[in-house]
Amino acid sequence: MPLRNFVQWDGELEIVEPTAVDGNVSLEALTAIVTIVACHQPNTIFEIGTFDGRTTLNLALNAPADSKVYTLDLPASANNNTVHLLGFHDLRYVSKPSSGARFAGRAGSEKIIQLYGDSASFDFSKFIGKIDLVFVDGSHTRAYVEADTRTAMLLRSPGGIILWHDYVSCWPDVIETLNALQATDPRFKDMFQIAGTNIAVMPPEGFVPAT
Repeated sequence: MPLRNFVQWDGELEIVEPTAVDGNVSLEALTAIVTIVACHQPNTIFEIGTFDGRTTLNLALNAPADSKVYTLDLPASANNNTVHLLGFHDLRYVSKPSSGARFAGRAGSEKIIQLYGDSASFDFSKFIGKIDLVFVDGSHTRAYVEADTRTAMLLRSPGGIILWHDYVSCWPDVIETLNALQATDPRFKDMFQIAGTNIAVMPPEGFVPAT
């Protein structure tokens, strides 16, 4: 679906750190994500998978002034102690000196709360039903995509939005898991991919695409 069928936004966007490295969302995907944030103005955002914090920072900069962006990352020291096995290609995103290096000390970082842990065992209880936008960008194995998706469904507030990164053929477990959910679970029937990106979206309940 074209982004304009989901959000109509002609205001300004603030995009920093436009250069993507391996593990980042593309500039096109980042633009789509921050457009959704700028339009919907979520007060609470939860990102599963911080990596270097490029997306985190851009989420914060386009969210309301009093918003909070929670971002959860698996420390490199814990990569051998996870509930589910990490994919081989995921290890290079976990094995880094620190999480969120690209937002550290930057304007907008005051909105960001860095959390650490395994998304399959982290205690999300205080966030259930309170998150206006959830961005799922953790491990790409089926077990983690399923677990993180279950978590996202619990976290989102009434009218909340869920975004998934890496809905793309090189990460088949992401595509297969989300496709299976859409085919078998009525809650996922309106899920769609933003044209020209690898971002999948669960829109708010009752969403009707613009034409």
